Amino acid sequence: MLPERFKEILLLTIFGTAGSILTGYVVFGRFVFVVKSPFFQFMSGGLLASVLFALFFVQREKDALFSGVIIFLFTYLISGGHFFLTQLLYFLGIAIAIYIFARWGFSEFSKFKFLRPLILISLFAVSFFLVQLILTLIYYSDKMPILPFKTVPIGALMGLGVAIGFEVADWVRPKLEKFVSE
Repeated sequence: MLPERFKEILLLTIFGTAGSILTGYVVFGRFVFVVKSPFFQFMSGGLLASVLFALFFVQREKDALFSGVIIFLFTYLISGGHFFLTQLLYFLGIAIAIYIFARWGFSEFSKFKFLRPLILISLFAVSFFLVQLILTLIYYSDKMPILPFKTVPIGALMGLGVAIGFEVADWVRPKLEKFVSE
């Protein structure tokens, strides 16, 4: 039998990543699978968010940090090794949003399950806005001021997908345990 923590990590990672990829696919189509596409972040960011949340949720902060670094390096290398600072800031934004959600959002609102996705959507949207605002200040051009508002919907959609995945995992867990124990 698998340890409880491992089952929890596996469920949250699989469903969170699948939720992000599915949401991205519904909105942007096959471009979520194209490594050079900006929509690939539904796959890479969804995986990062799911792994980090699962590890933060079961109190494994050091493992979360190590996994986050490995996922970042892997996705950075397969995407061609471009835009290091941009990718790093987005990954940090996702990591901070997930940490806040894992510590205060998920368990604090266990009785109000409909609020949890809204909290994660908001955290992702704010995170993407702030990251793009920082990048706008660093790499300023005439067209840049509108970009922070263009990334907010992508962050919100990614947050929605991951949040739906977490809620499905939370819903499936007791049913799976009941099925396995019979």
